[in-house]
Amino acid sequence: MIAQVTRWPPAVIFYICGHEYGTKSISIHEPMPEPKYAQNQLVPCDICGRTFLPDRLIIHQQSCKLKPAT
Repeated sequence: MIAQVTRWPPAVIFYICGHEYGTKSISIHEPMPEPKYAQNQLVPCDICGRTFLPDRLIIHQQSCKLKPAT
């Protein structure tokens, strides 16, 4: 019995999302915008220094209290 080898079309890894696509379909994904990384958007709290997304910082600051030094 002879084993049949399946040959897949050439593929490349897309530089923005990291997914693998065939060379014929990669052009479909080129217009994709680059992702925004959450870490770059974090803002520190003026009270405790922890970092949050801007919309979550407002909520955090309503209950944030500076912890006394030990």
